[in-house]
Amino acid sequence: MLKSLALSGSHIDEWIRIWMTRNSDTLLSACASEDVLRLRKLHLEGTGSVSQLLSHTSVLFIHGLVYVNSAAKVDLKKVDLAFHD
Repeated sequence: MLKSLALSGSHIDEWIRIWMTRNSDTLLSACASEDVLRLRKLHLEGTGSVSQLLSHTSVLFIHGLVYVNSAAKVDLKKVDLAFHD
């Protein structure tokens, strides 16, 4: 099971969406199981001078990861998880 996830660069949202699409059904249910190792660290770091906006879908997926891995260290740099109109 995944213990650490680090995504950096200028296309974080795209990577999250690819990873989410391929793993969403098994990943969140496996993380919720008591007999698997849980995510210990989540690091997302955007590049450039402006924070990267993540899609609503990606934000919900990240929220789900953090929820089922509440003890994980979460480190966000230059990534915006806020909802924008």
